[in-house]
Amino acid sequence: TDCKSGIEIICNTEKEGKTTLALQLCESFLVPQLQNGDMYCIWDLIFIWSKLQLKSNPSKQVFVDQCYQLLRIATNVRVIFPFMKVIKDEVGEDGLQICVEICGCALQLDLREDPNMKSLIYKAIAHFLPNDLEILRICALSVFFLERTLESYYTVEHLYKCADEEYNECTSSVQNRVRFELLPILKKGLFFDPEFWNFLMIKQNCLALLGDKALD
Repeated sequence: TDCKSGIEIICNTEKEGKTTLALQLCESFLVPQLQNGDMYCIWDLIFIWSKLQLKSNPSKQVFVDQCYQLLRIATNVRVIFPFMKVIKDEVGEDGLQICVEICGCALQLDLREDPNMKSLIYKAIAHFLPNDLEILRICALSVFFLERTLESYYTVEHLYKCADEEYNECTSSVQNRVRFELLPILKKGLFFDPEFWNFLMIKQNCLALLGDKALD
């Protein structure tokens, strides 16, 4: 059965009040898609699965565990995005930290052949942690190294022109442990470690990497 027809069957089954059966049907479509790395209808399937899973068992912890279980069998790293969406939507504030951890795990995969994906993950982390200037800067630099565009350079410039801020654990969206584990993972994407550099040195090195684009 085609995935779209499958979704229709799942929804009709749910309308009949057969939540458990609908969940089983949904998983029978979702699991092979994840194993095959097929992104067709995956956002819809994961969204429907999330609603059915929570209806079947309202426990947020069970929901997160089930998400992780499905992520483990996935062969296409892009599925992290629909999973992060449902985790963030359904788990709330705690879901944010889980999403950051998922991004950290994804960055440890071999993504050399997929720089666009890597760039998207850095951007996602920056989106999840908008108040953490150190992480924002590292993510922006990493994106710049991958994209080598003026736009990505301007993001770096903007962030380095912001006044330095001490990291404040109290205002952080994630536990200190998660941040501590994330930083070295993020820094692996850097061509140089800017920690002890002033902005002028960072700018010179970035412009050198931009080459002719910097003259446009």
